Amino acid sequence: MKNERLFAALSALDAEFNKDALDWLISMYDAESGGMYYAASSRDNDEFRPDIESTTQTLSLLQNLGLITTNENGIATDVPEWFAEGVRKFLKVRQDEGDGYFYDPVYRDISPKSKKERNTNFAVDALKTLGTTPLYPTATQRLSDTVNEDDGDQAMYATKESYLEWLDKNAEERGDSYHWGSDLSCARPMIIASGNLGTTVEWLKKRQNTQNGTWEDEFNMTAVNGVLKIRGYFNKNTEVYPHYDVYIRNTVEFTKTFEPEFAAYVWNPIGSVKRIVEALPTAPEPELARLIDDSAADMIANTVVQMRGFRQPDGGFGYSRKGSSPRSNRVTVSLGLSEGDVNALALMALVYVDAYALCKLQNSRVWANYRDYFWEQMKKKYDAVHI
Repeated sequence: MKNERLFAALSALDAEFNKDALDWLISMYDAESGGMYYAASSRDNDEFRPDIESTTQTLSLLQNLGLITTNENGIATDVPEWFAEGVRKFLKVRQDEGDGYFYDPVYRDISPKSKKERNTNFAVDALKTLGTTPLYPTATQRLSDTVNEDDGDQAMYATKESYLEWLDKNAEERGDSYHWGSDLSCARPMIIASGNLGTTVEWLKKRQNTQNGTWEDEFNMTAVNGVLKIRGYFNKNTEVYPHYDVYIRNTVEFTKTFEPEFAAYVWNPIGSVKRIVEALPTAPEPELARLIDDSAADMIANTVVQMRGFRQPDGGFGYSRKGSSPRSNRVTVSLGLSEGDVNALALMALVYVDAYALCKLQNSRVWANYRDYFWEQMKKKYDAVHI
């Protein structure tokens, strides 16, 4: 009975990734630039352009949903060269030779630190998937051993004291652990390169609420969202996530009844538990492992119910139940209409891949049967511009 319920939940999850969603994604492709638009209102209004985040997230979700296969080195083996070369060029021309960050031209002068770091992290990973590297050293690679307090975005790394001061100040200004945790997540390569990984881990351990395993007073959606951003600092190369058993027990119960407001919140419970478990040096103790196993069907089933509330009339998923998000990383990316957006679809793809992984099952590569159709439709758009 337990297996029947689990497979029914996974089957329902598969069904959310239908051909309508695939056709919606195809409609976001800009063959002229090689990039992807964030949403229909971004595509249809001249104030917007294809952007780095949507382009790199598309590459990631194509892997997660079975349209792209990668080898043991993480390099895609079955992406048509015309598409791969278009994405490579799209990303490479957006790297600034002066500082090494990747910028969307339309947001060049207003991108906050977290946006620059997020774009750069995504772009580097995408270029690696496509078998190449950035044109210039990234900001992380350029980080000097002698940073001073006049070095702009890198000033906080000048000393341990200045870094701790930034951690405290940023947490106070950003408010909850989701927002300051997101900043830490974006900055992680820079934090590691500057030698502040251990300092960050210790700072996080001191601030954690040991009663619920999060960085909030109450166990709620904000707390779970924060953990998803923060948990990457605890892994097999650093330390075990502190009080992981408390957090997992709370999350298992929370996920059975939660009603997320945004698409990221749909993924965060299952995503955080899956990533905490996979980062443990050994399997969780038998009682906790049984709890996860016994609860997986209910967790996934309710997550699927919540996913459906984000489906939009155009076939995509919206970042909110009302439609696309008008802002991402503090810059305007769409008109926020009743429409899908690439970020939301990428998040739902993470729900899919992580749900199967949490159950220790090989995922169904749900879009694999559409592979020929997808590339044929994309090639038609490419040929219409390039031939």
